[in-house]
Amino acid sequence: MPAPETTQRQRDALTAFRQADRARRDAEAAAHSACEQATSAADATHKTAQQNAEDSRAQAQTAAESQRQNAQRSAAATLEGSRSRAKQQMDTIAAAVGKARDGVTNAELGRLWPTAPARPVAAQPAQAETELTRRVQLAAQTGKTLASAVTQWEEERARARRLQRAFFYAAAAGLVVLVIGAFVAFNRYQEHQAGLRAQTTATAQAVSAQATATAIASLPFLDRMKAISGIEFLEVPAGEFTMGSPDGEGSDNEHPQHTVYVDDFWIGRTEVTNAQYARCVEAGVCPAPNNSRWNESTFADHPVTHVSWDNAVAYTRWLSELSGLTVRLPTEAEWEKAARGADGRRYPWGNAAPNDRLLNFNRNVGSTTPVGSYPDGASPYGALDMAGNVWEWVADWYAEDYYARAPERNPMGPESGQYRVVRGGAWDFYLNLAAAAAVRHWNDPNLWNLPYGFRVGWGAAVPVP
Repeated sequence: MPAPETTQRQRDALTAFRQADRARRDAEAAAHSACEQATSAADATHKTAQQNAEDSRAQAQTAAESQRQNAQRSAAATLEGSRSRAKQQMDTIAAAVGKARDGVTNAELGRLWPTAPARPVAAQPAQAETELTRRVQLAAQTGKTLASAVTQWEEERARARRLQRAFFYAAAAGLVVLVIGAFVAFNRYQEHQAGLRAQTTATAQAVSAQATATAIASLPFLDRMKAISGIEFLEVPAGEFTMGSPDGEGSDNEHPQHTVYVDDFWIGRTEVTNAQYARCVEAGVCPAPNNSRWNESTFADHPVTHVSWDNAVAYTRWLSELSGLTVRLPTEAEWEKAARGADGRRYPWGNAAPNDRLLNFNRNVGSTTPVGSYPDGASPYGALDMAGNVWEWVADWYAEDYYARAPERNPMGPESGQYRVVRGGAWDFYLNLAAAAAVRHWNDPNLWNLPYGFRVGWGAAVPVP
């Protein structure tokens, strides 16, 4: 039966959670209302800007059309005047030609059939020849006048064509100006709308972020951490546990088996996923994992892999700054206690042999699986995937003989070394022995080309690496 103080703490925690939940709902309602108000204001501004743009475009079209009509009327009037003058000149020329032609005809007729009184025969040919010469000269002069008139008419036609071309070019230029003006007005309208949308979005996001931050700040710290990071944390209470393997079992670096006291701490229920790590990459703090699928939606809930120990530490520091808590990698002792509990069991789930219902190992799946896919393999504290799936970096430097000289209380590993410890086995590890909670492995902390991942936690016993 739970102690009275434990029951009271549970009641207090439940009351605090309900209060925080009410605060979160109130904050969400306020954020939703503020977002609707900002959206309404943006819509009104958008409609006003759209109407102004339409008015400007209509005015530009009216002005361009007026300019085009004025230019057309001016060109038409000029062309008509040129045509009228050319017609008058042609009529004058035609009359002169007709008169000259009549004169020549009458001269010929008078020479051939004279009607005047008979004159001396010797004088008539000379007079007729003189008259004919005069009329031929008149005809020649008239021809020159006609040629000059024709030349002037052609010049008027050419001038009219130039006026027509000028009118066409003016109309085309007016149309181009109209199109450019409309295009500029439309671009300004689009830029204005984009600015309004960006401002509205930024305002809504700021309101939402403020409301979310307020709601998160009012939550209990476990719920707050889950809201910030997406990670669910479990408490491992303070106390002793048996660390390492008994004589005759395991590898040399797991001996001697010894009793260790660890202060209470918190550890992630699962390994850090691709999606959770991707937020640190997007923030520009963590390097991208050394594989091609870390940012694919299909693998978002798989454990992040191909990250170095330094990458894992970078993630813990980013999450510490984001949350205000001191997040770090668990120590080797903390990890093993979270995996096997205080009852001396061999595996997280107990002492039964590993099988494909309890963990992802022995290539029975062929790759990583989404975190938490094996609930039957949970540890005594509820931690999942403490065996199989991926090897997990922990905080400690590695030394094979460290257990022989480790302190009995909150061991933190050697002060220095060449390698860092990894724990928990992986999906491609063939030996069942790798699933045991006491198994220790190690590698270069700069290595990031193997399926190594990590989980995080926090506690006062160990400083951040």
